[in-house]
Amino acid sequence: MGAGLCDTDDGRSVVAFGDLKSGVVAAACTISEGGPGYDDVAAADGKINRAGSRWTAKLGSRSCRGAYYYVEAVMAYEWGHSFGLGHVP
Repeated sequence: MGAGLCDTDDGRSVVAFGDLKSGVVAAACTISEGGPGYDDVAAADGKINRAGSRWTAKLGSRSCRGAYYYVEAVMAYEWGHSFGLGHVP
């Protein structure tokens, strides 16, 4: 996953912090195989924006008292896209 865009499939599923465009908290890319109406996920990548976003891995900690994003919640949201869930209009 490069610059927030899905690149070619390298056959690995990876989650990493990296730079995404301003206003994007995280992104997910899913590579699927299969025919019409049936897809198998071959790989899924996630990128968490390290630029302009503050993160925590422990809810309720004193370090959360600012504008922090919770890694687990954001990545659960992003992985939902890999399972076929879209955005709510």
